Amino acid sequence: MDYNSSSNTLKVIFYIMDNTDTELANNLSIESEAKTKGKFLNKLVFFGLLSSIFLIPLIFIPSQSVNFVFTKQVLFSTVIFVAFLFWLFLRLKEGRYELPISPIIFALGGVVLVTILSSLFSGVIRQSFFGTGFEVGTAISILVGFLAVFLIPLYFTNKDRIFLGYVMFFSAFAVLSLFEIIRLCFGPNVLSFGFFTDTTSNMIGSWNDMGVFFGLTTLLALVTIEFFPTGKLIKFLSFASMFVSLCLLAFINLSMIWLALGLFSTVLFVYLFSFSKKHSINEPELEDGMEESIEEEKIVSSRRFPTATLIVVVISILFIIGGGYINNWLSTKFNISQIDVRPSWQATVSVAKETLKIHPLFGAGPNQFFTEWLKYKDPAINSTMFWNSNFIYGIGLIPTYVINTGLLGAVAWLAFFIFLLYAGFRAIFLPSKDRFLRYLTISSFLGSFFLWIFNVFYAPGNVMVALTFIFTGLFISALVKEGLIKIKTGLYTENAKSSFISVLILISLLVGVFGLGYGIIERYFAYLSYQKGLVALNMNGNVDSAEANFFKAASLSQNDVFYRALTEIGIIRMSNLLNSASKDTPASTLQSQFQNILGTTLNYATEAININNGNYQNWVERGR
Repeated sequence: MDYNSSSNTLKVIFYIMDNTDTELANNLSIESEAKTKGKFLNKLVFFGLLSSIFLIPLIFIPSQSVNFVFTKQVLFSTVIFVAFLFWLFLRLKEGRYELPISPIIFALGGVVLVTILSSLFSGVIRQSFFGTGFEVGTAISILVGFLAVFLIPLYFTNKDRIFLGYVMFFSAFAVLSLFEIIRLCFGPNVLSFGFFTDTTSNMIGSWNDMGVFFGLTTLLALVTIEFFPTGKLIKFLSFASMFVSLCLLAFINLSMIWLALGLFSTVLFVYLFSFSKKHSINEPELEDGMEESIEEEKIVSSRRFPTATLIVVVISILFIIGGGYINNWLSTKFNISQIDVRPSWQATVSVAKETLKIHPLFGAGPNQFFTEWLKYKDPAINSTMFWNSNFIYGIGLIPTYVINTGLLGAVAWLAFFIFLLYAGFRAIFLPSKDRFLRYLTISSFLGSFFLWIFNVFYAPGNVMVALTFIFTGLFISALVKEGLIKIKTGLYTENAKSSFISVLILISLLVGVFGLGYGIIERYFAYLSYQKGLVALNMNGNVDSAEANFFKAASLSQNDVFYRALTEIGIIRMSNLLNSASKDTPASTLQSQFQNILGTTLNYATEAININNGNYQNWVERGR
């Protein structure tokens, strides 16, 4: 080969190398930019989920026209759906799947699947899926909760992020407790915002729901005192939180909370007294340039008496035994009046037996307990003052789900609780060198377990149900850090077939989530119009404004409640027409006007029946 030929060949090689380097650099730059955008979206979603822990217990709009419980549920649902949308978008963009592999999540996914199938077989799909408003017994509420449990381990990916969730919770507690203390000391007119009209009105929901919130705070503060590795300030704040929450629990005095706290604190006391040891570990320091040496860890063990836990045990027993006397004095002193009526275990089981005879597999359908209650309640109840009470839940939320979703639902819920308890007790008794992670694991498990107990024996509202799913997700995040649960990742673009199916599923989920999110927002604004109509009718006596708002609500969302309200407006108009008629008004004119109103009103009543023919209230309204 001559020199010129060699020179030309080298030029070609260098040219290819230069262009290859440029192309490689461009690809690396694009990949780096994509990773940066992905990290930004992850952080954005994380802060959205984190802020929701703080906002859900506290957020409200001080207006009679806005149902603040619905506002909280819409906030929770919106945050979860947006987080899921971003997750789906990143999966499409990166071509990579990312899934937490846990029997707990699989079992809860089974609950969601059974609930959705039950909705489809219920005969009132819209009512079962979305509900009358935003009840926690609907299929959409279970779906949102499942997505929260699924997503939190993917975004709360380290110990600091999990602990920030606790910081947000205790920050919400600080605001809520200060709000309640001020109102108890200075009266319900202080900080009422024209909305919290009596002593028991609060930002959580019901008076008892707030008691469950403070019970959870007491338990988490207690676990922090006993298990948090270092930090005098955190221990002091935990003691203060425990003291304040116990004082506020004395005002609420729900016996079930004292029983749960007594049980949990007793078990915790036994665990600490039997297994907990204080360790002092001396580790050698290594200097640069010196040969590393390995020394045995010197561990000095000394058993620490769990004083704080014993205090909670004693206080719980005191209120279990004599709480009635204390509560009577406090209720009289601070003018606290609270009535909580719900079906007993016996009544709930009786309704369940009759319902499952007819609908054994899928039950009556989500959010359909009230229809089963009316059909199968004990006739003796008709002789009491609660003869016409429309109970939408039984003794507890989970027993109600069993009635609504049948035997398949019962099996799915049972599997979920078995996996949850197994994972929790396994994590508690496994040795761990990381004391901070151990604190996060124990506290998140006990917190979620505490809340699930109240879902079984009580029917909490939207806030406490949302926190139940959130703490379950935080527990799974802690298990991931413990190495007991894996986050499975990989590429789905390795072959054309799997890529096509995966992309199709992801796009279908994107469309579905967009549709559900739009439906929730639309339903929320429909309820805003409905509430405005109620205010206009009941407080201002403005029939025209009420009818306009009810009609707007019905046009936004097909709901039998709105059409019943329009029917009631028609009845009022007919009554007003007859009462205002003068002797000089021709009978034919009155007849024509009356028939027009009657025809429109009957159409509204018929539409309510078409939407939900299983609701007796629609037939009663038609009968009127």
